[in-house]
Amino acid sequence: MSPTPSDAGVAAGDPHDGLAVLEGRGSTAQAFGIPLAVLAELTHRCPLQCPYCSNPVELDRGGSELSTEEWKKVLTELAQIGVLQIHFSGGEPTARKDLVELVQHASDVGLYSNLIP
Repeated sequence: MSPTPSDAGVAAGDPHDGLAVLEGRGSTAQAFGIPLAVLAELTHRCPLQCPYCSNPVELDRGGSELSTEEWKKVLTELAQIGVLQIHFSGGEPTARKDLVELVQHASDVGLYSNLIP
């Protein structure tokens, strides 16, 4: 037997119940057209040179990236306005030394995170 929308109310206190989270936070997002997920391109740095890649490596160097504190502020603000998921991408997001710290901060503010290399 599959759960019904009324079952979500029973589990509303469970932060791991995705349906309850969506129902609890979705009204703000829906009212203002806020996306449920955001793709964050942390960096354009990448050690590969794939011929099909559209990453603008030559246009943006590492010096133009947001700092760790700037990204943390962005993540906090995204969570506050109702975004539920953050997709970390780039170039190669693992090229950032602060990736673990950013993923932890996303979790701390209530965002579900994905790594998209």
